Amino acid sequence: MTQPQIVTREKWPGRFDRAIVHVRDDHMTPLDAILHAGPERLRPILMTSAAMVLGMLPTAISEGEGSEFRAPMAIAVIGGVVSSTLLSLIVVPVFYLAIEGSKAWLSRFFRRLGLVRHSVPPSRATPVETPAKAAE
Repeated sequence: MTQPQIVTREKWPGRFDRAIVHVRDDHMTPLDAILHAGPERLRPILMTSAAMVLGMLPTAISEGEGSEFRAPMAIAVIGGVVSSTLLSLIVVPVFYLAIEGSKAWLSRFFRRLGLVRHSVPPSRATPVETPAKAAE
């Protein structure tokens, strides 16, 4: 019996948090990353939302026995799915761009004031050769 394979970012790059991965690994601007990752996520989000809305539609518009009890819940579910779809496709990317823009602006502002020096992230820093390594 084989062990199930665990999917990680290294084994399946770009699958999780696509826009953030593009910004960090591919050195894209946040806007380019959103525009690149958006179409990749559009189809699954719309298909899931459409399936849920179309599945609840008969319950929402039915006029059979007991429908006065079930129809309001179906209408509420449809409204929630539509609003969460709009949040996923519009509000979250706009909020991400606003946060990234303010982060860049604050970084430039504090650098101009001389309060923060521009530093290289640890993952991009070149390794320093220690005397022990030089002797080997």
